[in-house]
Amino acid sequence: QHDDVEPLFRQDQPMSIRLNVSFAAIKKNRRDSIYFPTSLHYKELQGTWDSIPITIRARGNFRRKHCFFPPMRIKISKNAAKGTPFTGTKNLKLVLPCEWGRNYNHLLMKEYICYELFKPITPYYFKTRLLEVTLKDESGRQPKTYQLAGFFIEDDDIVADRFHGK
Repeated sequence: QHDDVEPLFRQDQPMSIRLNVSFAAIKKNRRDSIYFPTSLHYKELQGTWDSIPITIRARGNFRRKHCFFPPMRIKISKNAAKGTPFTGTKNLKLVLPCEWGRNYNHLLMKEYICYELFKPITPYYFKTRLLEVTLKDESGRQPKTYQLAGFFIEDDDIVADRFHGK
């Protein structure tokens, strides 16, 4: 890997993360400018857990309307990311399965593989990082916890800059 690659995308093994969010609040909000504050807990390579403050919002239209787990956009401040695997990363897309269940994790893995297939055949691709996600939905009176597969996708602007495009 090149030194100009963000630390998050230098590793191939899945990263373990934990998020506490209210899906009801995130899905209800239709404005792209409103982000909800939370913390992203992640497991270091040494096996210890750490966290950084982030803001998060739902993205996309179809999945937001039709899926239980909406795809999300994460914003990370430069200061919060400093000295973490997220150094140099300001925006990320978080892709989750549409619904809860083993078959949906399989569909998500197929989507992830599609992103990975571009790497050997074209220089124009999005960097991705596979995730093991523990998601706590704080929408109701009794929070529910889900164990999911997921993946991060680098921001569109980073890809455009890398290839001198728009």
